[in-house]
Amino acid sequence: MDAYPEVRLSLIFDDSFVDIAADGFDAGLRIGELLERDMIGARLGGPLQMVVVGSPDYLARNGTPKRPADLAAHRCIAFALTRTRAISPWEFIVEGREVAFTPDACLVVNTLPLCITAAAQGLGLAFAVEGLAAPLLASGALVKVLEPFCPAYEPLHLYYPSRRLVPPKLRAFIDFVRANSHKLRI
Repeated sequence: MDAYPEVRLSLIFDDSFVDIAADGFDAGLRIGELLERDMIGARLGGPLQMVVVGSPDYLARNGTPKRPADLAAHRCIAFALTRTRAISPWEFIVEGREVAFTPDACLVVNTLPLCITAAAQGLGLAFAVEGLAAPLLASGALVKVLEPFCPAYEPLHLYYPSRRLVPPKLRAFIDFVRANSHKLRI
């Protein structure tokens, strides 16, 4: 906002698959593999490494899972999609195959930061993007478990409708986000 004081910015957080063109948005953020073919995507950062995290206190009281199947015996904090309230499955790689686990959650929330905070408070285990959990991992408030099984997803992309001429305000935003993507904690 300091770099472009004349630009007005509206940020809308919605975890559903919004048709940005039909809904009047200039751009969106989405994992690369989920982009529609008619969209232009600008990669932001590197792959999104997923982690299962818990507090040292929770793990001391409940034990550390050694494989994804062990999660059935643990309290899990789940992320639910805002519009549908469907619980997002936790995806793992086991012996070269993708395995999905949908937790029977003790707590369901609709933001990953809240999942991470609840895990740090000892309420259970959470499945989240490592970059979001990094400060709490660095401080020791959270510990990673099941690391060999956790996948990495394609990087986030800033995406926008395929057009011959990108409006100047959108071009400025794209250039700014690309130049500063290293500051994003994702």
